[in-house]
Amino acid sequence: MTTELLGRLNTQRKSLDESPISPVHLADLVRLVLKGVVNSKAAKAVFDHMFTDGGDPESIVKAKGLVQVEDAGEIARWVDDALAANPKVVADIKGGKAGAIGSLVGHVMKKSGGRANPQTVQQLLKEKLGI
Repeated sequence: MTTELLGRLNTQRKSLDESPISPVHLADLVRLVLKGVVNSKAAKAVFDHMFTDGGDPESIVKAKGLVQVEDAGEIARWVDDALAANPKVVADIKGGKAGAIGSLVGHVMKKSGGRANPQTVQQLLKEKLGI
């Protein structure tokens, strides 16, 4: 995040002192990521909002509905949908192309609006595929 911040400031020819994101808000965003409240995609959206419109990360996360979904039952439903909608990918994975699982993860992430915990998605896919 600091690299992103410094790059944007450099592009706008601003110093760190002129940053629209305070050190406290940047640290708060990092904490939200580390606690698993938001995933990296959501953190990027929050960062973008903070840089352009200001605000504190927690309020932005709540207002935009970006809280990461941890509920294994809800994620399992998305995983089941992905498996049913992608029989060829499932066959490829079962045929030894383990890398194809990324396609299924992408399907679940799209279905969840990017809010599903990617690690939980991978774990459930592997369990359901027996890999």
